[in-house]
Amino acid sequence: MASKQMLAVAAAVILAFFPMIASETVHPVGDARGWTLGFDYKTWSESKQFRVSDTLLFGYNKAFHNVIEVSGPDFKACNTANPIGPYSSGSDEVGLEKPGRRWFICAVGKHCQVGMKLNVTIHAADALTPAPAPAPWSHHHRRPFVSKWWWCLYIRLSFDYDKANHNVVEVTGAGFKACSAANPLGTWSSGRDLVKLENPGRRWFICAVGNHCQMGMKLNVTILAADAPSPAPALAFWTAPSPSPHHKSRRPFVSKW
Repeated sequence: MASKQMLAVAAAVILAFFPMIASETVHPVGDARGWTLGFDYKTWSESKQFRVSDTLLFGYNKAFHNVIEVSGPDFKACNTANPIGPYSSGSDEVGLEKPGRRWFICAVGKHCQVGMKLNVTIHAADALTPAPAPAPWSHHHRRPFVSKWWWCLYIRLSFDYDKANHNVVEVTGAGFKACSAANPLGTWSSGRDLVKLENPGRRWFICAVGNHCQMGMKLNVTILAADAPSPAPALAFWTAPSPSPHHKSRRPFVSKW
């Protein structure tokens, strides 16, 4: 009987399958890399969907960088003579209140000229936009580390990552809390690992490479029986101190964990 089959739902990501419930998304600029030199922000921006009420989160070392909002022409010229808005806290939230385009640069030295600049296009909340392609990511010592993973609705988790730098280890709740892989329940290292969710309960996953778990590369899911009432969805902030982004797509979910 179908009613007796166990279906899985990760409470932390249920929001992804009900985009009409979600009102806003927090986009950590550069994902795991943050706001820094040597990153392709044009490709990153093109891989995202920015909507009214979303937020950009710039995370960076304020001793070496800043964030300046400028006009389109000043963005092209890397000119900071007429700033629209300066930010320098090292963890700056910028609300996207209306549709249109906005431009941001780092005004330190020649950072803008070598590519530390971001242009975003903001769509109306109800506008239809193409689903984004996954953005590139890699580990960075300052940011809580997040990886991209692909959730197949009610069937399995699929972890997608660079196997040269990461892995997936299933641990106990205590191991999850302590970031300990001493007694693994399961290990995966192919770079594209499928994990079936066959029984109700809780499961915990971490990256056991270096201190990636301590930096936030860890995932806790709650699996419900098919006939169990689902908890009300809530924004799930899995990495400290910055919240994780949530994509609003009805396709197989691509996110960061």
